[in-house]
Amino acid sequence: MISMEVVRAAAAGAAAHVLRSPLLALEEGTHLKLECLQPTGSFKVRGFFAAALNLPPDRLRRGLITVSAGNAAQACAYVAKNLGVRCRVVMYDTAPVTKIDGVKRWGAVPILMPRDKMLDWLATEGWRSESESFIHPFADKEVMAGHGGLGRELLEELPSGARVVV
Repeated sequence: MISMEVVRAAAAGAAAHVLRSPLLALEEGTHLKLECLQPTGSFKVRGFFAAALNLPPDRLRRGLITVSAGNAAQACAYVAKNLGVRCRVVMYDTAPVTKIDGVKRWGAVPILMPRDKMLDWLATEGWRSESESFIHPFADKEVMAGHGGLGRELLEELPSGARVVV
């Protein structure tokens, strides 16, 4: 479990780098948080900024590496570009071209692997032999805490909200 203090700290660290997305009122009692307006089109930049900014400076200078075939890949690339460090992203060789192009657009290098090889790389912690600092796209405590910043915004903007659907 991640404490609210860890979420607060992660959200505060990432706040200067992410959009506080608008909350759009739809029909009565229904709202939509427009995370699609984040620079990479998803909330994933929140967690990747939190994780990268939590790295010791010497590890951040080494650059970033992650594994993803989608939004996390682009988020890591965007974060690296904005923090002035290099980035590589391990992706399935069948990843959508739009996602590969998105990684390249932010200046990162996609590393395409067959599915089995990529899953083996992840399971055997192949990132440990890489020079960059690995950020796990969904199991990293700081990534999760950074994503939690979205929940904090929702609580501040809509304290009476009874249910959140993601």
